[in-house]
Amino acid sequence: MLTGKTESHNHVDSRDNFKMEVRLTLDAVKNIDEYDLNDVLNANDYAALKALYNRTSGENWTTNTGWDVSSETPPKASDVVLWHGVTVAGSRVTKIGLDENNLSGTLPSEYGSLSKLQILDLAWNDLHGTLPSELGSLSNLRFFRLYHNELSGTLPSFLGGAIRLA
Repeated sequence: MLTGKTESHNHVDSRDNFKMEVRLTLDAVKNIDEYDLNDVLNANDYAALKALYNRTSGENWTTNTGWDVSSETPPKASDVVLWHGVTVAGSRVTKIGLDENNLSGTLPSEYGSLSKLQILDLAWNDLHGTLPSELGSLSNLRFFRLYHNELSGTLPSFLGGAIRLA
Protein backbone atom coordinates (compact mmCIF):
# COMPACT_ATOMS: atom_id res chain seq x y z
CA MET A 1 0.00 0.00 0.00
CA LEU A 2 1.34 3.40 -0.95
CA THR A 3 1.41 6.03 1.72
CA GLY A 4 2.17 9.66 1.29
CA LYS A 5 0.70 13.10 1.21
CA THR A 6 -1.27 14.32 -1.74
CA GLU A 7 -2.46 17.83 -2.24
CA SER A 8 -5.87 18.63 -3.64
CA HIS A 9 -6.22 21.41 -6.15
CA ASN A 10 -9.30 22.97 -7.65
CA HIS A 11 -7.63 22.83 -11.04
CA VAL A 12 -5.56 19.79 -11.95
CA ASP A 13 -3.91 19.51 -15.32
CA SER A 14 -1.84 16.67 -16.78
CA ARG A 15 1.40 18.22 -15.49
CA ASP A 16 0.10 18.21 -11.87
CA ASN A 17 -1.08 14.62 -12.24
CA PHE A 18 2.36 13.63 -13.43
CA LYS A 19 4.03 15.37 -10.48
CA MET A 20 1.75 13.59 -8.03
CA GLU A 21 2.37 10.23 -9.69
CA VAL A 22 6.14 10.69 -9.45
CA ARG A 23 5.89 11.71 -5.80
CA LEU A 24 3.87 8.61 -4.91
CA THR A 25 6.31 6.39 -6.77
CA LEU A 26 9.26 7.84 -4.88
CA ASP A 27 7.41 7.46 -1.56
CA ALA A 28 6.80 3.80 -2.38
CA VAL A 29 10.49 3.23 -3.12
CA LYS A 30 11.47 4.85 0.19
CA ASN A 31 9.23 2.36 2.02
CA ILE A 32 11.18 -0.64 0.72
CA ASP A 33 13.49 -1.27 3.66
CA GLU A 34 14.45 -4.92 3.09
CA TYR A 35 16.23 -4.21 -0.17
CA ASP A 36 19.47 -2.28 -0.42
CA LEU A 37 20.51 -1.38 -3.96
CA ASN A 38 24.16 -1.77 -2.93
CA ASP A 39 23.79 -5.37 -1.73
CA VAL A 40 26.09 -7.76 -3.55
CA LEU A 41 24.53 -11.11 -4.46
CA ASN A 42 25.53 -13.91 -2.12
CA ALA A 43 28.64 -15.64 -3.54
CA ASN A 44 27.15 -19.15 -3.29
CA ASP A 45 23.96 -18.02 -5.02
CA TYR A 46 26.02 -16.48 -7.82
CA ALA A 47 28.02 -19.70 -8.19
CA ALA A 48 24.75 -21.66 -8.51
CA LEU A 49 23.32 -19.29 -11.14
CA LYS A 50 26.60 -19.29 -13.04
CA ALA A 51 26.72 -23.11 -13.01
CA LEU A 52 23.10 -23.30 -14.20
CA TYR A 53 23.79 -20.94 -17.10
CA ASN A 54 26.98 -22.71 -18.15
CA ARG A 55 25.69 -26.30 -17.78
CA THR A 56 22.38 -25.70 -19.56
CA SER A 57 23.62 -23.77 -22.61
CA GLY A 58 22.48 -20.38 -21.34
CA GLU A 59 23.58 -18.65 -24.53
CA ASN A 60 20.92 -20.73 -26.36
CA TRP A 61 18.02 -20.17 -23.95
CA THR A 62 14.87 -18.75 -25.47
CA THR A 63 15.17 -15.77 -23.13
CA ASN A 64 18.39 -14.97 -21.30
CA THR A 65 17.85 -11.24 -20.89
CA GLY A 66 20.21 -9.68 -18.37
CA TRP A 67 22.20 -12.84 -17.62
CA ASP A 68 25.88 -11.94 -17.32
CA VAL A 69 27.97 -14.60 -15.61
CA SER A 70 31.29 -13.47 -17.06
CA SER A 71 32.60 -12.05 -13.78
CA GLU A 72 34.42 -14.12 -11.17
CA THR A 73 32.91 -11.95 -8.44
CA PRO A 74 29.19 -11.69 -7.69
CA PRO A 75 27.30 -8.74 -9.17
CA LYS A 76 25.03 -6.38 -7.28
CA ALA A 77 21.68 -7.91 -6.36
CA SER A 78 20.01 -4.94 -8.06
CA ASP A 79 21.54 -6.15 -11.35
CA VAL A 80 20.48 -9.76 -10.84
CA VAL A 81 16.83 -8.81 -10.28
CA LEU A 82 16.87 -7.83 -13.96
CA TRP A 83 17.92 -11.33 -15.05
CA HIS A 84 15.09 -13.20 -16.75
CA GLY A 85 13.51 -15.74 -14.40
CA VAL A 86 15.38 -14.79 -11.22
CA THR A 87 13.90 -13.18 -8.10
CA VAL A 88 16.13 -11.79 -5.37
CA ALA A 89 15.33 -10.61 -1.83
CA GLY A 90 18.18 -8.70 -0.23
CA SER A 91 21.28 -10.50 -1.43
CA ARG A 92 19.69 -13.96 -1.83
CA VAL A 93 17.97 -15.77 -4.70
CA THR A 94 14.42 -16.78 -3.75
CA LYS A 95 13.00 -17.89 -7.10
CA ILE A 96 14.26 -19.40 -10.32
CA GLY A 97 11.53 -19.63 -12.94
CA LEU A 98 12.93 -20.72 -16.29
CA ASP A 99 10.18 -23.05 -17.48
CA GLU A 100 9.77 -23.47 -21.26
CA ASN A 101 13.07 -21.70 -21.90
CA ASN A 102 15.15 -24.21 -23.90
CA LEU A 103 17.52 -25.17 -21.07
CA SER A 104 19.56 -28.17 -22.19
CA GLY A 105 21.97 -30.03 -19.91
CA THR A 106 22.20 -31.20 -16.33
CA LEU A 107 21.23 -29.59 -13.05
CA PRO A 108 24.25 -28.32 -11.13
CA SER A 109 25.03 -29.60 -7.64
CA GLU A 110 25.63 -25.95 -6.65
CA TYR A 111 21.85 -25.62 -6.33
CA GLY A 112 22.23 -27.05 -2.83
CA SER A 113 23.74 -23.73 -1.70
CA LEU A 114 20.60 -21.73 -2.59
CA SER A 115 19.42 -21.85 1.01
CA LYS A 116 16.79 -19.10 0.56
CA LEU A 117 15.32 -20.58 -2.63
CA GLN A 118 11.55 -20.96 -2.33
CA ILE A 119 10.50 -21.60 -5.94
CA LEU A 120 12.29 -23.71 -8.55
CA ASP A 121 10.47 -24.04 -11.87
CA LEU A 122 12.42 -25.60 -14.71
CA ALA A 123 9.58 -27.54 -16.37
CA TRP A 124 9.31 -28.05 -20.14
CA ASN A 125 13.01 -27.92 -20.97
CA ASP A 126 15.58 -30.48 -22.12
CA LEU A 127 17.27 -31.26 -18.80
CA HIS A 128 18.72 -34.74 -18.43
CA GLY A 129 20.61 -36.82 -15.89
CA THR A 130 19.62 -37.31 -12.27
CA LEU A 131 18.55 -34.80 -9.66
CA PRO A 132 21.51 -33.68 -7.56
CA SER A 133 21.27 -34.97 -3.99
CA GLU A 134 22.29 -31.47 -2.83
CA LEU A 135 18.71 -30.35 -3.53
CA GLY A 136 17.83 -32.09 -0.26
CA SER A 137 19.32 -29.20 1.70
CA LEU A 138 16.82 -26.67 0.31
CA SER A 139 14.65 -26.43 3.40
CA ASN A 140 12.87 -23.26 2.23
CA LEU A 141 11.76 -24.74 -1.09
CA ARG A 142 7.96 -24.70 -1.35
CA PHE A 143 7.36 -25.03 -5.11
CA PHE A 144 9.35 -27.52 -7.17
CA ARG A 145 8.49 -28.18 -10.84
CA LEU A 146 10.71 -30.15 -13.21
CA TYR A 147 8.28 -32.18 -15.31
CA HIS A 148 8.61 -32.58 -19.10
CA ASN A 149 12.38 -32.95 -19.04
CA GLU A 150 14.57 -35.98 -19.74
CA LEU A 151 15.53 -36.69 -16.13
CA SER A 152 16.22 -40.31 -15.34
CA GLY A 153 16.36 -42.55 -12.31
CA THR A 154 14.07 -42.63 -9.33
CA LEU A 155 12.80 -39.67 -7.40
CA PRO A 156 15.28 -39.09 -4.57
CA SER A 157 13.98 -39.83 -1.07
CA PHE A 158 14.88 -36.34 0.16
CA LEU A 159 11.83 -34.98 -1.66
CA GLY A 160 9.57 -36.80 0.75
CA GLY A 161 10.88 -35.27 3.95
CA ALA A 162 13.40 -32.49 3.74
CA ILE A 163 11.42 -30.22 1.42
CA ARG A 164 8.03 -28.64 2.01
CA LEU A 165 6.17 -28.84 -1.28
CA ALA A 166 3.00 -26.94 -2.14
